[in-house]
Amino acid sequence: PGISITLYPNSGNTRIIEFSFTYDRSQASLLERAEAVAAAAAQLVGQDAAADSNVAWLLYSRLVSQVSFDPDGNSNVYDALCRGSADSEGIALAYELLCQLAGIPCQLIQGTLNGEPHSWNLVTLGEVSWQLDLTRNDPEEHFLHNDATMADAHYSWSTEDYPACEGEEEPLPTTDVVVTEPAPEDGAPQDAETPQESGTEGDAPPVSEEDSQP
Repeated sequence: PGISITLYPNSGNTRIIEFSFTYDRSQASLLERAEAVAAAAAQLVGQDAAADSNVAWLLYSRLVSQVSFDPDGNSNVYDALCRGSADSEGIALAYELLCQLAGIPCQLIQGTLNGEPHSWNLVTLGEVSWQLDLTRNDPEEHFLHNDATMADAHYSWSTEDYPACEGEEEPLPTTDVVVTEPAPEDGAPQDAETPQESGTEGDAPPVSEEDSQP
């Protein structure tokens, strides 16, 4: 949003500061975008929720398969999750959101790569923190990196602003990348989770013999 600041009165020891925010979209449009982001994020996270490297890898793999890195793209989650293209900040913010939904502590790092402004992520698994950059999209042996590896790859950041990442890098998890359905909301009817993919609308799901017992 655009921000303007006004002081009342123009002078004196006691003054009022007024902040005005202007948006280029209507409230209805912003709410619609927020709902779209929430739905897209829930679909990618599914029912996978654990602060471990397997879930971090699942979220990483799912997101990079659906978003393209555009250095000149927009820096927001909506473009990354709903339009499939964003700059490094937009992609990093999207991954941060997925991690939050899965219960993984994650934050955005703003620094430089090869001297140019760039954003990536820091996740904390257990008591160990790691850096990762989804725009690289080329993990060969590792996707979670320590500070030394990132520095060698010409990343630069304020070490005072972020936890140190000093763990020993481990091989990529072997977990299959499968998108599971989002967990149903409390009290929501089971048949309202997702649209029917085939068959007549309203068809009842198959009932097993065990389920049919009184």
